[in-house]
Amino acid sequence: MRLVNATNSKEEAQSLTSGLDQKKPFNAFVLAWTIPSGERDVFQGRGGGELNPFVSFQKGYGDFHVSGNLGVRIPVTQDEQNTVAHYSLMLDYYTCRYFIPFISANFFTNLSDGTNFRGLRGNGYDVINFGGSNASGTTQGMVGIGFRSRLLDNVDFGIAYEVAAVRPYGLTNNRVTMDMCIRF
Repeated sequence: MRLVNATNSKEEAQSLTSGLDQKKPFNAFVLAWTIPSGERDVFQGRGGGELNPFVSFQKGYGDFHVSGNLGVRIPVTQDEQNTVAHYSLMLDYYTCRYFIPFISANFFTNLSDGTNFRGLRGNGYDVINFGGSNASGTTQGMVGIGFRSRLLDNVDFGIAYEVAAVRPYGLTNNRVTMDMCIRF
């Protein structure tokens, strides 16, 4: 899930992402940037990359936790790709280190039109910025359930099943995502 990774860096598949993290207790301001890479024929490497400033929060109440973020993906070449607001919320409950169930909601609102994909009303959620020419004002989102496991003191593994919650659907109607977080 994107909420677990503080840089929220799954903006485009096959892209290189870095982030600057100014942490405060339970809160963070992050500026991430995505460098375009890949083949233009499969919608990668189009545009000049993205800047992604966002704020995130996390608050725990015993074993129950609430976390979320709010930000905007700003393409360097705004005429080609869409500017996209993103906002997420996750609720989890720590039952034991090997089973931490959660529910999540991840939403994306296109704030501008692009020129890469004529007539497209939606976008690719957190995976890709298609640059749809008819996407401005369109909101898309997914809701999901899953769990995390603390495999080692510094290694977490997570898996989630998500379904599209708002029409028009984006890149997919449902998906399974997995991640592994390694802390140094």
